[in-house]
Amino acid sequence: MLKDSATDSLDGVPTGFQHGAFVYTSDEEFVRLATPYVRDGLATGEAIVAALPPARIARLREALGPEGEQVGFIVMTVAGRNPARLIPLWRDAL
Repeated sequence: MLKDSATDSLDGVPTGFQHGAFVYTSDEEFVRLATPYVRDGLATGEAIVAALPPARIARLREALGPEGEQVGFIVMTVAGRNPARLIPLWRDAL
């Protein structure tokens, strides 16, 4: 499921960003679903930021191989401790 946060268009180009979400039941399923999604974004030149717990960061990095160097990773167990810091964190990431 994708949610486009864009509210206005600039010369036909959407503004804002997209937030991808999917449901998974295991770490293996997470990696199976996330890896192609991230690779597709990288292939089109998108900036990719993944906010995940450390174990999932490690699994996704391993699955992506060298492409993982192009992904911004945020340790969500640290960043999410204070929800008031999340919006500034995303603003900085973007």
